Amino acid sequence: MARLILYFIFCVFAATKAFAVDVASKNFTESYILAQLAADTLSQEDIPVSTHLGLGGTGFVLESLLSHSIDVYPDYTGTLLQVVLKSSKKQVSIEDLNQMLDPMGIAVSESLGFNNTYALIVRKETAAKYKLKTVSDLKKVSSKLNGGFSHEFTERKDGLKPLRAYYKIPPFRSTKGMDHSLAYEALNNGSIDVTDAYTTDGKLAKFDFVLLEDDLGFFPDYQAVWVTRKDFIQKNPKAWAALTAWSGKIDEKLMTKLNADVEEKRATVASVGMDNGLVEKKSALQGRMRRISNYAVEHSVLVLVSVFLAIVIGFPLAYGATENNTLKHIVMLMSSAFQTVPSLALLCFLIPFFGVGFTPSIIALVLYALLPIVVNSYTGLSLIDKTLLDMSRQLGMNKWQALWHVQIPIALPYILAGVKTSSITAIGTATLAALIGAGGFGTPILAGLALNNYTTIMEGAIPVCLMAFLVQLLFQVMEKKLVSPGLY
Repeated sequence: MARLILYFIFCVFAATKAFAVDVASKNFTESYILAQLAADTLSQEDIPVSTHLGLGGTGFVLESLLSHSIDVYPDYTGTLLQVVLKSSKKQVSIEDLNQMLDPMGIAVSESLGFNNTYALIVRKETAAKYKLKTVSDLKKVSSKLNGGFSHEFTERKDGLKPLRAYYKIPPFRSTKGMDHSLAYEALNNGSIDVTDAYTTDGKLAKFDFVLLEDDLGFFPDYQAVWVTRKDFIQKNPKAWAALTAWSGKIDEKLMTKLNADVEEKRATVASVGMDNGLVEKKSALQGRMRRISNYAVEHSVLVLVSVFLAIVIGFPLAYGATENNTLKHIVMLMSSAFQTVPSLALLCFLIPFFGVGFTPSIIALVLYALLPIVVNSYTGLSLIDKTLLDMSRQLGMNKWQALWHVQIPIALPYILAGVKTSSITAIGTATLAALIGAGGFGTPILAGLALNNYTTIMEGAIPVCLMAFLVQLLFQVMEKKLVSPGLY
């Protein structure tokens, strides 16, 4: 029976992964929107798709791509040049970029049609007062302006210091680093006079700001593209053709509107493409149920596989601990030690050895599930009266027969309690697996937190709570059915 259960679990996981295209995004609004657009486009072509939104920064998402944890994600030519290839070039053709990425086995599409690069912005009245139209115009008035720039922009190679040197802009009257979203508010209320922005930032639609023209061409091109592996294109020509059909179709104005709809009007990432006529409209309930069912399969596989493996590993260790006092101390110490390591730290520790995705997530969940199973199983087995074991041997039972027919039935209430605790703990902890691309209900929770969208958060939070509640009920039924009435 146990073999059949394990076989079923891995068949379900294989079925969900073998044929689905894994689309991912970085952890900011525009990347979420583009990834969802890719997923919806593939779904329209009847291509199974799984989404992994908000994986993290460039390095992490790229590692996920190279390790086959994901198949495609949106990125920018400037990011690929500077962060991935460490190139000093500001602009290359898509053909040249593909040649540079070829040794890594990576390929990109043609531009989706917009350039999301950096820009400097000022208030409309500031631009009128000092006649500011270009970045070069700042040279004459910088000493009169207070600058407030995002922390990333102050440190980048294409950021504040190189920009000032390139344009020969004297120091501003004051300069401070600040959170990107707070900089907009500070600029709007007059606390600062100039800041950096992304040219397709949805928040720009909320304010009456003026973008200064990069007249000397300092900022690199950040053309939006799909990034994938070369082997994915060869194996999935239909999927790649569907995605590349978007080349040149999304301009800066449209992308800014999509960002604004999500950030300012609180549209969901899942609906914004449909609301703007980019993909086929379908009922909100239908789309939500499809997403939740996909998350449910991914989350269930994570929990079932990890708890099953924890039982397979934990129970023999607990049994061995009852037979050997030295082993008992080692097992209890190791199980407790894993429980004290913060879950996020453990995931990060496993990434260099096992990459990202399913494998490190399962290892982490197994390690966290071990302690309740080991401790409860040991407690149940060690409390059995030795007289009963002596009697079983006098009846002709060998060691393993006594374990199966005497010890396990008597210790079953404790064993089930440990498995129940591990299962419920795994359901909650598995939400963190989304951070490293393993999917599950953590995906909408993390996306909702990043977008400050409670509807999206609830797509993950409510099902997780229901799953934990159902597991609690399941174990109550199992205890009544499996545990001898005299022990219950």
